[in-house]
This record gives sequence, structure tokens and C-alpha cells, in this order.
Amino acid sequence: MSGGGKMEKTKIYSPEQAGIGTLLFGPLPAVYFLWANFKALGQAAEAKQTLIWGLLGSLLLLALVPFLPAKSPNLLIPLLYSLAVRFLVDTLQLKKEAIAGSEQYGFRSNWSVFWIGLGLLIVFLIIAVGLLLALDALGIAPLQS
Repeated sequence: MSGGGKMEKTKIYSPEQAGIGTLLFGPLPAVYFLWANFKALGQAAEAKQTLIWGLLGSLLLLALVPFLPAKSPNLLIPLLYSLAVRFLVDTLQLKKEAIAGSEQYGFRSNWSVFWIGLGLLIVFLIIAVGLLLALDALGIAPLQS
């Protein structure tokens, strides 16, 4: 309890925050936003499953990117997984209206979306570069010169 007798609200990401954060910053933030919400909602099993499947999906995405046709639309994959994340938050967690009208839950700050998203994007890029270099070194997917 904080001063004034008001209970602190449990902060969660709205479907819009998770979707936009995913679109801007990639798959690792997507996993984090879903995981953090499940943890905040007291759904530990779902949080664990999110980490497992989300990280496996991110690795699969990284492994597939070198094999996509050169003329693939650059925005297609990020758009698809950001829409998927927004849908998951909206259906498995809480809708924006439910958070806004809740006594128990409140919104995470947009700065949280930005800084966590940016940090995890940097991690993802480091992993991606390492994987691409490894695929090149093994002769599996040579990098273009």
C-alpha cells in the first residue's frame, strides 16, 4: 500500500503497446511483453510457455531470414508477428478497456515499451549477426559480398 490508503495497481502492457513495441523493436520484445503480462496476471505456466515458444520462434525466424527471397517485402514479417502479439494480448490477457476500467491493473509506461524494446532489439541484432556469420562460415548461407 502506498500513502493515502490506495493500493498500487499491477502494471501490464496493453494490446496496442505490445503490438507497436513488437512492430518497432522485433520478436524479443514481443516475447517479453507477453511474458511480463502473464507474470503480472499470476499466470506462471503461461509465462513459462511464452518464453519457451517465443524464444524458439525467434530462433526459427532468424534461421529462416537468410533463405527468404530477395524481393520479399521487408515489413511483412514484422507486421504479421506484431498483429499476432496484439491479438494474443487482447484475447489471452486483458483488453485496453479492461485495463483502463480496472481497480487492480494499470498501464505500463510507453517509456517502458521504448527502453525495453530498444534493449532487446540490440540483443536480437547481436544474436542475428552472430548467427548469420556462423551460417556463412559453415557455408550454409553465404553472405552477399
